[in-house]
Amino acid sequence: MSETGKPISRIDGRLKVTGKATYSAEFNQPGMAYAFPVRATIAKGQIASIDDAAIKKEPGVINVISYKNAVKLQPLDMQAQMKAGAAFLEKAFHRFRIKRYITSDSSLL
Repeated sequence: MSETGKPISRIDGRLKVTGKATYSAEFNQPGMAYAFPVRATIAKGQIASIDDAAIKKEPGVINVISYKNAVKLQPLDMQAQMKAGAAFLEKAFHRFRIKRYITSDSSLL
């Protein structure tokens, strides 16, 4: 039984098309912080230096993360990532099938 090509009900569809949907970016929490990436302003440009001291003096700045203080990232184990992703997709699809079954079943009541 393939789900491809079959319509699905979108719970938030009406809200989205009428402009009334609330997106995650619209929720403000106490102490919420934002990140702003700085990039070169020209194609193939590189940032030559960052004056952390000047930036940190700006009002509202909590910290500046750069190559100087960022956590060093480790290479990904792609085999493990693919296995984990496959398991996640299988669970998500199974949950979708159950939800769809219950929804269509309850509409018959």
